[in-house]
Amino acid sequence: MLREPHRDEYSLISVADLDETETDEAGSGALVQSVQKALRALRLFDSTNPEWTPAELSRQSGLRRTTAFRLAKTLQAEGMLALNESTGKYSLGPAARAFAYAWISDESLARMALPHLERLSTATRESVGLTVWNGIGPMCVAHSPSPRPFRLLLYVGQTFMDVANAHSKVLLAFGPAERSARALAKRLEPLTPFTIVDPERYADELQKIRIEGIAYDLQEQQLGVCALAVPVRDFTGEVRASVSVVVSEVRYGPREADRYGQALNHTASALAYDLGCRKQ
Repeated sequence: MLREPHRDEYSLISVADLDETETDEAGSGALVQSVQKALRALRLFDSTNPEWTPAELSRQSGLRRTTAFRLAKTLQAEGMLALNESTGKYSLGPAARAFAYAWISDESLARMALPHLERLSTATRESVGLTVWNGIGPMCVAHSPSPRPFRLLLYVGQTFMDVANAHSKVLLAFGPAERSARALAKRLEPLTPFTIVDPERYADELQKIRIEGIAYDLQEQQLGVCALAVPVRDFTGEVRASVSVVVSEVRYGPREADRYGQALNHTASALAYDLGCRKQ
């Protein structure tokens, strides 16, 4: 059971401790040792190791056991850590998660993703894009156009209102159950002769995507256009976004599907790593 502590319950790190400094290697300024120690402990928390006891923090960080214990209590008092009293282990608290979510806001996510998208576009010579769920559908937050003279473009801010595209499929397949339930409760519009309009068949498609980890749009949204998309996970291990390759039907076949799928998975893994995900 997680609970918030009262400040007077613990002997916290004192102001005097926080004033301890040392000169950095470049000699350009003073580093607060206690802050360095706290950050060293916080960096140990990730999706692979979300919980630690103070003794484990001490062993992994190289800090003294008493220091690790006092740091954990101090960070708990500030909301950076939360204590599970049944196990004696700490996990990241609400304050730490607030910092993390601010860091991976849509704007910062787009900046972080752009170099990855540019490499993917160069490797595939096709248009690529990154979307997040904005409440009503996938919204493009970053894209890199194909270097080809004739190309299929996305634009930042574009929101897909249909569910026939690969981005919608990924974010419905890996999103909350209520999201996909709402989508399947609506009439599925036949945008092309290839659009899936049967809710049961679409539900089966989402289940297949969850298993295989990749979604396809084979002229379902627009005739002559094919797309592949895969999920991107963040530091919590949850799917944060969808990254896609969009290609003309005349340039698409089984060989391209395999090559683009591999390139997409490589890009998604690299971006997920940048977002703090260490387990996929």
